[in-house]
Amino acid sequence: MIRSHKTTGIILQRHDVGEADRILAIYTPRLGKLRLKAKGVRRVKSKLAGHIEIFALADFVFVEGIRNSIVTGARLIEHFDQVRSNLKRTSIAYYFCELVSKLTFENFKDTRIFDLLKNFLKNLERLDVKDKKALKLFVSNFELLLLKILGYTPELYHCSNCGERLVPRGNKFSSFSGGVVCEDCATKLAVPISVSAIKVLRLITAREMTFSRMRNIDRRVFKEIEKISRSFVHFILEEKLNSENFLEHLEKMRNFD
Repeated sequence: MIRSHKTTGIILQRHDVGEADRILAIYTPRLGKLRLKAKGVRRVKSKLAGHIEIFALADFVFVEGIRNSIVTGARLIEHFDQVRSNLKRTSIAYYFCELVSKLTFENFKDTRIFDLLKNFLKNLERLDVKDKKALKLFVSNFELLLLKILGYTPELYHCSNCGERLVPRGNKFSSFSGGVVCEDCATKLAVPISVSAIKVLRLITAREMTFSRMRNIDRRVFKEIEKISRSFVHFILEEKLNSENFLEHLEKMRNFD
């Protein structure tokens, strides 16, 4: 007997297969990450096409197959039009979705990941794209909160090597050690981290970083946060994402809004 399932999900990635099909990676609140096949969706008259765009939120109906589960129906819930209307926002949304896809495996279930991604996509719609600092902190915020859910919370109160409580001098951040290390334990690969940056990281991982607080962070500190957050992601992933390369390309373009 063919089993049919219904779920809500955010489309993380998709790629074309065959003449008219697509494979979708979606993240759902109840079933975790799923791999679904949308048959015939690239045909002009396909009824599914408009409901399965990347980073869209949709309801899905699918049946279990031998190799892939097959999408039999989809209904768009949220298209995030304000995100799609701006290339900066779009590139950030792609990065968020690719990051979730790379850091989770099929059938990995955690409702917090779904909620985090959905909430950040909604907040991205109203974020001022001309506020470069806020955008970068917003991305770092997502990275660190996602890593926290997955069990990669950086140690920010004690030396991640010797366990001694941190003092406000000589500290460095070590991705290898999993957080801040004291002056005595720091290696050449560890990067200096200021007291202010440690405080901001604590606020982010405690989910106490608000938009208003973001705007008041010193430029030097937010650059520290961005560098540390991204290097920690690279260490865990052991690779650089395609969407991240595109984000960096946009940063280099002059007068880009």
